Amino acid sequence: MMTKFAQFFAQLDTSPLPNSKLSTGANSTFQHGLNIFLAVVGGVALLVITIAGLRMVLSRGNPQAIAQSRTMITYAVVGLIIIIMAGTIVTFVLNGV
Repeated sequence: MMTKFAQFFAQLDTSPLPNSKLSTGANSTFQHGLNIFLAVVGGVALLVITIAGLRMVLSRGNPQAIAQSRTMITYAVVGLIIIIMAGTIVTFVLNGV
């Protein structure tokens, strides 16, 4: 099962749009690396949110565990928003718009 999962992600196209100014050169390589980085960080944030949700469900009403899980979810969502905004700003600057 893990090999099918890895094959699926290996086939994903992370290249910039065809009409983008980033289609060749160093900016294209940077954009490709940025896309991979954003995908990995987004996956980690979703994993943290999932783990925190499971901890909240399995806390058995323990107020400290629930508070800790809420904090984890809040930090993961804020981090995800910051990463998305940073990626958008970098892409905007690289495209020269």
